[in-house]
Parts: sequence; structure tokens; C-alpha cells
Amino acid sequence: MDPAGNNLFSTFKNRFLTKGSPKLRWLSEGDQTVMTWAAKVFTREDLPEPFMEFFDALPARDKKPFPYMILMPTYKGYWKPENRRMVCSIRKNIYILEETGKGVLTLCYPAKDIHYIEFGAMLLQTWLTICGNTRQHGLQTTTLKCNAVTEVYLTPIITQARPAPAKSGRSRLEKEKNKFNGLVSSNFKFMNFAKRSLRAGDTVSQMVLQPRIHTEILKLFGRSLYLIKSPAHLCFLTNAELIIIRDDDSRIWQRKQPYGGIWTYIPLKKIVSLSLEPNDKELLELTVNLPKDQQIKLLFHPDKQPELENLLERCKKFKQ
Repeated sequence: MDPAGNNLFSTFKNRFLTKGSPKLRWLSEGDQTVMTWAAKVFTREDLPEPFMEFFDALPARDKKPFPYMILMPTYKGYWKPENRRMVCSIRKNIYILEETGKGVLTLCYPAKDIHYIEFGAMLLQTWLTICGNTRQHGLQTTTLKCNAVTEVYLTPIITQARPAPAKSGRSRLEKEKNKFNGLVSSNFKFMNFAKRSLRAGDTVSQMVLQPRIHTEILKLFGRSLYLIKSPAHLCFLTNAELIIIRDDDSRIWQRKQPYGGIWTYIPLKKIVSLSLEPNDKELLELTVNLPKDQQIKLLFHPDKQPELENLLERCKKFKQ
């Protein structure tokens, strides 16, 4: 048991899960921050009452040891309310339970049916998006958000959702991580993010780094403001996934390079095809075609074409 985590959850539960909890407008700034935390649940007694029925209905083999359960915050940032939700990992299945006015809505994402996952970390905000076929409602996309203070609780969920690579020793993992050392001068942040993404058994086959594509729209007192056509991104292929790491793409103009990053993990088995075509902005557009007509698109400079064509060819070989 994690004593620190248990104490954190007890504080969270005592303040916000008990009956008669104070309304948001009466909370201190510190309490409002706590409401953005995710919290690990350690026992059945810690479960909010609406979610107990789900636990009680589980087969006995899934109750001991207690399954990995995380209570997600009910507020985006501080003010916009969300339904109370629980995320649970059991036997290669990820369950999302959402408390609604009509009861608890349950979605089950079998790991083998997940099309992709996205993990984002920007300053104090962290989120995890899961997209794939559910057992109950077909193709669905669920986004879970929490404060970066508690992002560590999402790591086991991400691990469960990603396809397992072949087993390999520690020395092989370090060798694969060293393949990113060439990025040390061009994008030190992405180099570290890419190394962090690898697991024992992953083999890196091809990588393509695209710096930010922008246009200068204003220069004043020696400082420039840029219109962003495409954020910087690193696309690399392993024997199990196509992994994309990119900067914040929510702002079309920026002056400085953004903090944090966004990781997209796409299982090779879910890639229907990859295509590379010029677009109307004199750039190359890489399209990742997924089941049920889903697509993920990335923009590149034309000088990246040889590297991209190599990536497409290697991806075909992995899928054969």
C-alpha cells in the first residue's frame, strides 16, 4: 500500500466525497486546487457509493487483489463542472464509469480494441484520451483530465492501453534510447520525451523530426510574433507502435516555444494505411488511416519527403 497516496486520498475524501461537502464558492484556493487532483482508491470502502455496485458485480478473481482504480476530478481547472468518473484497469480491460442523472454509465475498452491513446502534459494540466471500440457502445472517445500533481496515477492506465512489445533486456533498451541522441541539439525536449516513451522490447526503426512551421506576423522592439501552421513534432516507428510527440497545438500564434508535450500512441495493428500527399499550403501531409474512417494528420516540409517515404515503407514491412 502507498501510505502517502492513502493519506492524500483520505484528505480528498473527507473534504469532497462526504455528504454535506461545502459548495465550490465557499472553498479556499487550496481546496479548489485539490479538486483538480486524481485520487487512487485503495479499498471498497473508499469508493463513492454509486460505483460500489460495479465493484460488487465483479468476479471474485478480479476483487483480490483490489483492482487499480482512480477517481477523476469533477472540475476542469477550477470552474467547469464534470460528472464524477472512475477509471479502472482489470485484466487488459480499461473501464470508465461515469455518474450521470440516470445512473452510472459504464464503458469498457479492451486493450486489443484501442485505436490510439493520447497523453498530454501542459504546465499544471494533464489529460488522457482513449479512442477505440467499447463492448457496450462501439467506437467511443473518452478524455480524462486532472492536475499534473497526480499524473503519475494515469501511468498504469497508459501502460495497459499500449500494445506490449517483445521482451528484451535492459541493455537493449538503453541501446534503443541512444538512437535519439542525435536530437540533442535540434530538440533536446523531444529527445527526452522520446526516450521516456520507450519500453523494454521496443525497437526504433525510423524517426522524422519536424520543427515548428510558422509565419512571422509581427515584429516589435526586436521581438517576433508567429502564426503557427503546425507545431513541432517528432514521429517515430517502433516494432509495436507509431508514436507522435508534438508541442501544444491549441494556439495558432506564439512567441516562445511551449512547455510540455502531447504523446499519441498508435498500435501498428490498428493502422489501416499511411499516405503522403502535398497539401494546398505547399507542405506534405502525412495521413494515418485508422479503422472506421478515423484519421490523424501531420504536416511536414517538403524536404522531409525521403525520410517520410522510408517511414511508410518500414511501416508496411512491420505490418506484413
